[in-house]
Amino acid sequence: MKNILLVTILISVYTAQAQDFLGTWSFESVDREAVQDGEMSEEELDKRLNMVSNMFSSMKLVIEKNGAYTITMLGREKEYIYTENENILLLKEGKLEILTTEKAKYTSGNAVLFLQKGDV
Repeated sequence: MKNILLVTILISVYTAQAQDFLGTWSFESVDREAVQDGEMSEEELDKRLNMVSNMFSSMKLVIEKNGAYTITMLGREKEYIYTENENILLLKEGKLEILTTEKAKYTSGNAVLFLQKGDV
């Protein structure tokens, strides 16, 4: 009986954690370190960060329980399938690393962005 209770508790805890990534994730900011190449002045870096931020400002990811996600960017919406690997979702182009229940890091090519949970 104790074993059944322990297994039930472990499954509940895992399921609660595994579901933390579900829902809408919205663009928060560009990873400054990923943009900095060591040769840009602070002014050039700020200009580039502003340009990239403006480009991705409307980006949203909606992660569904059924293994599908929708990405909205630059006015276009597309649906794909993701694969879950612990706290990382492998996407069609890139990956989404869940950092906390409210923050994630999206990486695709050279772009490294931080996303926040919710439709912001």
